Amino acid sequence: MHGNNLRHRAVHILIFNQAGEVYLQQRARWKDRHPLRWDSSAAGHVNTGESYDETARRELEEELGVTVPLKKISKLPASERTDQEFVRVYRGEVSSDPAPNRAEIESGAFFPQAVIDGWVAARPNDFAPGFIECWKVYRRKKRASRGALI
Repeated sequence: MHGNNLRHRAVHILIFNQAGEVYLQQRARWKDRHPLRWDSSAAGHVNTGESYDETARRELEEELGVTVPLKKISKLPASERTDQEFVRVYRGEVSSDPAPNRAEIESGAFFPQAVIDGWVAARPNDFAPGFIECWKVYRRKKRASRGALI
């Protein structure tokens, strides 16, 4: 899909701990797109015949070994900034640390939201572009809801 610049469907999931910190993954060094850049907690392509919701649950389990209820946050249109992906963004909360799949993820950690905001502003090239778009949408929606959990 990416090699031919074709539009396709994908999910991004933001996982929060009980302190409100967000888990970010550093993409594996072998990835064809954005290796070693920081990205959403989990993300992936929607398979043929699969729904966005099914994909979000599958990717979360595959990448982080986590099964939690997910809430839909937003939809993003396909664009260069999303690598031509039609993205659905989800959020979930965990009460324990994820177990990252080392075949998919180089490393990962929880970060305070304000730290991510400053980091994205100061060093955007540390992040996969699709994550930046998802993060912007999440933060806008959070501000619009005046801090309510979304």
